[in-house]
Amino acid sequence: MKRLILSFKFALIAILFSPFCSAITMTITPASQSIGVGGATQVSVTVSGLEAAGEIVSGFDIDVLFNASILNMTGINFVATPWGGDADVLSNLNSAAGSAGMDMIALQDDATLDALQGDSVLLFILNFTGLSDGVSFLNFSADPDFGRAVVGRRAQNLVIQVAGACIAVGTGDCNGPLPVPEPASSALFALGLIPVVRRYRQDHNS
Repeated sequence: MKRLILSFKFALIAILFSPFCSAITMTITPASQSIGVGGATQVSVTVSGLEAAGEIVSGFDIDVLFNASILNMTGINFVATPWGGDADVLSNLNSAAGSAGMDMIALQDDATLDALQGDSVLLFILNFTGLSDGVSFLNFSADPDFGRAVVGRRAQNLVIQVAGACIAVGTGDCNGPLPVPEPASSALFALGLIPVVRRYRQDHNS
């Protein structure tokens, strides 16, 4: 009886702590950099830890927030290779004052995406120029439905950890505290996304 109870305790501990052992992270890299006023730079938004968690990226809706008085967003680069190609995704670029990002739905099935993707997937690249002296922190939107959502297998939301970045312009200095990684329950883009994804995939694969 004692062995049974002990085995149950170990199993419970494994279940409770397994998400932390195989955490999926979404980061903005490089985490810290400096440019001159008028200078150009870019940052990458990447999801990592997929293989350990047995997951893929089948869609996302990501917005990155920044200080529009310090930085000017000049473009978004997206390469669809991890999802097959441009014909295998539905994507939309999002930009507003102090916010930039995109949303994407993959049309390939999970097995195909698993073969295409590895442990890390580059979601997109943001290009900036420096406008004035100062510091701009880059953070993900706090909205888990529209702005910080990553979707995995079976069109289900992934639980991820996120970490932002810092760009110093001119006399600015990024030596202050950087955004701390925090757990985030990335929900689906909207309540109706699951049937939308499934319908597109069925049409695409039929």
